[in-house]
Amino acid sequence: MADIAAVDVSYFIDPRKLNVDGFRWHTCIVSFGDGALTYPAGGVPLTSANFGLTTINKSWLEGYDMTAATSGIATAKGVIPFYDDKSFTVRLYKPASAAGVSSGLVEVAAGGDATMVSQVSLRLSVIGYK
Repeated sequence: MADIAAVDVSYFIDPRKLNVDGFRWHTCIVSFGDGALTYPAGGVPLTSANFGLTTINKSWLEGYDMTAATSGIATAKGVIPFYDDKSFTVRLYKPASAAGVSSGLVEVAAGGDATMVSQVSLRLSVIGYK
């Protein structure tokens, strides 16, 4: 199976943009995972161009919705997204033990079960230059 790539990520940019001193601030919904593509090593890559920007100076995760993934591991195992603003990727984590015992989190295995990353939606804010 193929991994999720930057071209497989959907972006919805809220049309209400804030422009301050040449910077542009967007709030966006980023979605990925179709139940067929697998999780890539290092996380799901995002690109500044898809946010309508040439560079991104600051970005952060405002929230996420994984409720659409009702059939499969994503809800049963409690997958938690983490937005890595240093590498501009979305990383997914799950409980370290299969039984769900509180033993920490581990990143979802690359190339693993595609249902683990099905229908993930994140709300991100980004600030950068157009």
